[in-house]
Amino acid sequence: MNVTSHPVPEEAGKLLALIQCELNLSTKAMSNQLGITDVWMRRLLNNDIIPSQHLLKAIVTLYVNHPDPCTLNHRRDLAHRFTQACARTYYERNHHRLQQRCHTLFHFPELTASLI
Repeated sequence: MNVTSHPVPEEAGKLLALIQCELNLSTKAMSNQLGITDVWMRRLLNNDIIPSQHLLKAIVTLYVNHPDPCTLNHRRDLAHRFTQACARTYYERNHHRLQQRCHTLFHFPELTASLI
């Protein structure tokens, strides 16, 4: 019997650390570039929090537009994986609340069921 293993989802914090490493920036330098405190940057790297929409855009823009030796396709791919990891983390942490809002706001049982 063939067993297919599903890839382990990447953590946003680990991908952010990879982005930081490729940009060759210290935590302090990256937090300064993004306009956030070192504490927030460490919490992002530890996957304790996920970035807001504006911070996510700033991180992706900083990375994709940075003149480093990586290819543009590589930077776009990593930025896409980082964005997906943030979205997945947000959904996992807020799944129940999202499910309740769909039911309360729209009264669509089938929509609520699709979130289960």
